[in-house]
Amino acid sequence: MNKKISLGAALAMLVLVAATAVFITMAVSMQMFNTDSSEIGNRTENIAKITEIDKVVRDNYVGQIDEDKLTIGIADGYFKGLDDPHSYYLSADEYTDILNYRTGKSNEIGAYVTDNGDSGLYVYFVMSNSPASKAGMQDGDTITAISGRAIAEIGVEQATEELKSITQPVDITVMREGVELTLQINPEQFAYTTIEAIVMEDIGYIRIYDFIDSTSDQFIDAVETMLKQNVRGFIFDVRHNSGGTLSSVVDMIDRLCPAGDIVSKTDKNGVTTVMHKSDAKEVNLPMIVLVDEETASAAELFACALRDYDKAELVGVQTYGKGSMQELFPFKDGSAINLTTALYNPPKSPNYDGVGITPDHEVELNPAPANFYMMTENEDTQLQYALAYFMQQ
Repeated sequence: MNKKISLGAALAMLVLVAATAVFITMAVSMQMFNTDSSEIGNRTENIAKITEIDKVVRDNYVGQIDEDKLTIGIADGYFKGLDDPHSYYLSADEYTDILNYRTGKSNEIGAYVTDNGDSGLYVYFVMSNSPASKAGMQDGDTITAISGRAIAEIGVEQATEELKSITQPVDITVMREGVELTLQINPEQFAYTTIEAIVMEDIGYIRIYDFIDSTSDQFIDAVETMLKQNVRGFIFDVRHNSGGTLSSVVDMIDRLCPAGDIVSKTDKNGVTTVMHKSDAKEVNLPMIVLVDEETASAAELFACALRDYDKAELVGVQTYGKGSMQELFPFKDGSAINLTTALYNPPKSPNYDGVGITPDHEVELNPAPANFYMMTENEDTQLQYALAYFMQQ
């Protein structure tokens, strides 16, 4: 049987439902924004400002508006307002490039190059099994032309970008010991090689160019191989290494260090959480880590963690000082943002963000090379210091 209620009761119920809805909306909003009313007011003013600017532009601008470029510009401008060089917007293509890079899969030629200061690109490391390697390119070559166009004509920056996006066979001209050669590069996807491993006078030298997902496997394989060769110590070179993925560096630290914390993070609320720990398996040999002013982020964590566990001494100069952690947040349209979400801390030492790490042995490159990547082994005073250190052991 249907029950009838009075008009007053119905109105009271509607008021109660409306009040509840408002309360829930406000609660959810406050929880989502996690901020006070003044900040919400500022945010509303910011949105109103953008809307006001947009209306004036659309009412008066004489040119054509490219909506895609406008969206990217607004997103870029937002991050400029944060004044954080490590937080930024990524277009869909840029986000895809980063994912490909981190997973070590790319359409690049597979060679690290640098401006040789003479209208060419000096090749300082050719990755194994890469298109460049298969074409016969070698360390020490100088690229002078791409598809018959001189590097001086293309420009060093543009030429470097072109070598990162080869999609069809291309002829590359190189100079090798005074002889001009033409190499045909056939593009294919390949696995990045990010380390170089050499035994120097019974010391294992491992240079780490980048930290990507595959770096840890390559590094650990090199360490195991050298241990079987009975090296009596290691030199790990992370100079001019700007960092990379945290997952790769923690695996490398884990192989070298005893059981204990590897890295923790401190979030925006000041809460510190241990992210990774190492097991008891370690390497008990003397170690040196070469560092410089461009050693940053994951490379700094690698160096600092080894020193925290008394595994290594650091040789070189003060490091860059990036101890912040970024996360990628993708969007439905394929774009993403790279956002600083925490500070990450080494096992025992204080966070080095904005400060850097002071080496145990401060050694300058003397004389300072015109190009770091083009100096010879004998000219490398930091490397020579590390080798001499082992000779005295």
